[in-house]
Amino acid sequence: MATNRRSLDLLPPVFQTYTNKRFLNATLDQLIQEPRLSRFSSYVGRAEGSKVYQPGDPYINENDSFAQHYQLEPSLAVRDRTKIEDDQFKITNVYNYLDMLNKVAREGGINNDNDKLFNQEYYNYQGFVNVDKLVDYGQY
Repeated sequence: MATNRRSLDLLPPVFQTYTNKRFLNATLDQLIQEPRLSRFSSYVGRAEGSKVYQPGDPYINENDSFAQHYQLEPSLAVRDRTKIEDDQFKITNVYNYLDMLNKVAREGGINNDNDKLFNQEYYNYQGFVNVDKLVDYGQY
């Protein structure tokens, strides 16, 4: 059984105050405790429709049945234009598939038929060319 480690015991008695005890218990003591981890082996994603699924395979279940059905669906990460490091941009928001379906429903759309939602004849593609530099080339 793991014993609780307290960082307060490492301080001289003059610094073992109630305020330091509360502060160290909330911050440093969390880092020096023995980890309470349990190892398990399970699959993530859809079980039905998978070619490798065998009955009896352990799968991790989501709390919501809707989230369980769309566990590993694509998502969108929105990045800010300001660079943090070399080729690293600050991520401002992340949207997943469920967020998109909920947004469609909130705006009054019908989100229960995916074929109707995503059946379109054309797509918008920006490409790898900065069009502003082609149109307004005198400013560059």
